[in-house]
Amino acid sequence: MPIRKKTIEQIKSLKAIIAFTFLFGVFIGKIIPNHSELFTFAYQAYRNLLQSKSVGLSGYQNLQISESIKAELNDRKIEVREPHRVRTKLFSHPPIGSPELEKHPYANFYLEAEAHFNSSLAIKRGLGQREAHWTEAMKRPREERLKDFKRSLGYHEKIPPRCELRFKKRLSDRNGAPIEELSLTGRFGATFKVLKSLPGEKSNGVLIALHGRNSSPDFVMGVSKSNDYSRAFGEFWNKKGFEVYAPQIDWGLNDHAIQFNYSSVGVDIATIIDLILYIKSIDPKDSIIIAGISYGAHLAEFVGAISDEISTIISIGGIARGDYFDRLQAGVIKANPRRPASLSYLPPEFYFHYSGLGLIRLIAPKNLVLSVGTHDWGEEKFSLIFDAIDYYYQIGSARYLSLNIFKGYHESDPEGEYIAYKNLGR
Repeated sequence: MPIRKKTIEQIKSLKAIIAFTFLFGVFIGKIIPNHSELFTFAYQAYRNLLQSKSVGLSGYQNLQISESIKAELNDRKIEVREPHRVRTKLFSHPPIGSPELEKHPYANFYLEAEAHFNSSLAIKRGLGQREAHWTEAMKRPREERLKDFKRSLGYHEKIPPRCELRFKKRLSDRNGAPIEELSLTGRFGATFKVLKSLPGEKSNGVLIALHGRNSSPDFVMGVSKSNDYSRAFGEFWNKKGFEVYAPQIDWGLNDHAIQFNYSSVGVDIATIIDLILYIKSIDPKDSIIIAGISYGAHLAEFVGAISDEISTIISIGGIARGDYFDRLQAGVIKANPRRPASLSYLPPEFYFHYSGLGLIRLIAPKNLVLSVGTHDWGEEKFSLIFDAIDYYYQIGSARYLSLNIFKGYHESDPEGEYIAYKNLGR
């Protein structure tokens, strides 16, 4: 086959492949928003191919720079070199965690690092570094410790808290109890939904109820016809006479707001603190309880530590699930440098300093309810629970920590949490 004819056939095949990738990218981009990058890539590749004015597979002759950038480069006397004519072969290393990696010449680092990171010596050294940090941190004013904490969370108030009601409509839960759906505008100018229950003749207080990952306010407030692991704890507290607000928070699709220097967690914290501003605008005298399950429990802990408007934190399946170091020591988890990086929503600094007693130190001496199922993780979690009890006792605030340990898994026990709340201060 003549070279030119063979080249044309190759280009036809390439066009077919790119066209298929483009259509597949459209399909994936429609049904799975997180894969929109594939759509963008396919579109760009297809467009570049259509714009090609010469035959060849190297691709370098098709690389174009906009006229405005060309002019700017020329004005700055910057030359764009053209050193290449043929593209190099793409190469990929064995995936981290694959059997092939162990035979790779560069595998020793991963294998030896894994052995060291999980050794008793490394864990002891890490614990020592964390304790040394807190020994020094506790000598500093609380405001400075909170500043460090907020930085590790990716949260700040350089964009001031703001909350305005746009509109509201009346709903009802599955039992017919009245609920309002509020549409509020926060500091970022975006509208977020909040389900608000209406208490009876007398309100026993205000509670913010936070759902976990893969859940929503509908499950927390009993609007959904089915139950999830939150077990409609917001609905339960409403029946106890509390005015309950259940805001929408991230359910796992949110990205960091890097343009504002907020993490995805920082965006959720901002939403909750904006909501607190709205609640206080209605009744400044109300003290606010914040309760959450799973990821919502962590947010309740974070906001409880940061905001002076929160009087009580009810953490359900949150920090009481255990400390990272306790899990390492128990062998429940392993540090694995060969594993692909996780989609963790907080930096290592947070987990190192605050996954254990550090966060308890920031919350204390506020009212704190720790609720956790016996089989939500393993028994190593009791080490941190006992440390929390000892710490509250040590600072003279033992009455302000209450526990609800129940036979169960990663889920809520609304009645037990309410009883633990009522035992605070006794």
